[in-house]
Amino acid sequence: MGLIMDILKRCRWLIVVFIAAGLLPYQLRHCAGVEARWKAVRVIDGDSIILEKAGRLYEVRLAGIDAPELGWKDRPAQPFAVESKEHLEKLVECESLDVKVIDRDRYGRLLVVIFCDGDNINLKMVEDGMAEYYRGRPSLDISIYRLAEEEARRKALGIWSQKYYISPRIWRRMHPRRW
Repeated sequence: MGLIMDILKRCRWLIVVFIAAGLLPYQLRHCAGVEARWKAVRVIDGDSIILEKAGRLYEVRLAGIDAPELGWKDRPAQPFAVESKEHLEKLVECESLDVKVIDRDRYGRLLVVIFCDGDNINLKMVEDGMAEYYRGRPSLDISIYRLAEEEARRKALGIWSQKYYISPRIWRRMHPRRW
């Protein structure tokens, strides 16, 4: 066992490349923190999904991103909220999703990075202008999300096409939920 661990430590960068390319068998991807064979059951909004794995349902939040808020009871929907949700629905149309669990949020939801056919779905949402990078306490390295947002802003994609964009974080403060 010591020899295998030694090899894995020396070849970490190679393992990362193989994971990104989807070339590692399920057992090794699982060990590296990426779990395969998840299925999207329902997209709640642009950054929350219900996933199914082995017969169990999990409400998850996409780590590193923040999407426009949907309306709820007397709270109005944020511009691009519906478009963001529909875009995420299209992105997760896969036979099987690969999911990397990062942490849990304060509501108990799993914070995850989702991959579909090797594409980072969280990053794709930001690249396509359907979400911004998360400005709260980050649960992962958000530098790639920040760069993707800068590019989407420059191209005026999605949420960035609005003259007066309001961040979801500020929107939630302006329109609190009333139970």
